[in-house]
Amino acid sequence: MIVTVRTGSRLHFGLFRLPPAEPWPTGERFFGGLGLAIDSPSLTVRADSFSNSHVPEAVAGVVDRLRPYVCVPELNWLIESDAPEHSGFGTGTQRSLAIAAVALRAAGAAMRDDELAQILGRGRRSGIGLRAFAEGGFLIDGGRVAGDDVARVDRRLDWPADWRMVIVIPAGETWAGDREARGFAALPATADLRPWAEEHVVPAIAARDVVRSGAALAEFNAKAGDAFAAVQGGRYSSPATAALVARMTELGAHGAGQSSWGPAVWGLAADPDQAKRLADRLRTEFPRVLIAAGRNAGAKIVLDC
Repeated sequence: MIVTVRTGSRLHFGLFRLPPAEPWPTGERFFGGLGLAIDSPSLTVRADSFSNSHVPEAVAGVVDRLRPYVCVPELNWLIESDAPEHSGFGTGTQRSLAIAAVALRAAGAAMRDDELAQILGRGRRSGIGLRAFAEGGFLIDGGRVAGDDVARVDRRLDWPADWRMVIVIPAGETWAGDREARGFAALPATADLRPWAEEHVVPAIAARDVVRSGAALAEFNAKAGDAFAAVQGGRYSSPATAALVARMTELGAHGAGQSSWGPAVWGLAADPDQAKRLADRLRTEFPRVLIAAGRNAGAKIVLDC
């Protein structure tokens, strides 16, 4: 038996609302935000039962979390392709879910998405990575209330097939692990950006208006980034990132911004031709440039017996 799971990554355009110190006000939602499932960078996880067991460290941690709930067989594991970590792609969530999907299929077991997320420790601030893995698309995450273990995605839209994201991964420090945790702990509570996003971003994407969508996504990204200025010194994670966002726009992107806490920077192109022109120009200045389409489906699971 061979089980293979293929998935992509996700872009996160920003959070709706940062919470106050706990305990949170009863019934009020915090975090939330906007995100997009993309086809690149991609991730492929494969396991088979025909050879000696080999379990990479990244796999072992996920399988160990599952074993109290599922009888996972001994397997030979291979992570065939992976996305860069701590770069704004939600790699940890996509990889964990892919490994879990392989393990569950090999065990002949099933588990609810929210239950799986709780076991894996995913979706505490954002449910976008979970829903991107399961369904893909452009996602509106409603956040979570006190007592919830997993954030809830309220709406999903198909991303227009022709649109592309040109993505640059600049060198530099990343906000991850302890640094990220300390940063969130130091941030003040913020007003809710969801009404603004529902008025400006969501209708533009639903109407498939690339110019309006790019401008609205860029403005939302900047507004969301302003909430982090107290710890990062500006609306973007670094001055170099801010300069790259401006450069993307200067070169013709229909809006640009930072994914999650960076350092990846995205620029929206109307079609593959515009994306190629933009990427070719950026490759003369930056070594790591890629083009991604929206992914309007969930991860692909293939079973070979």
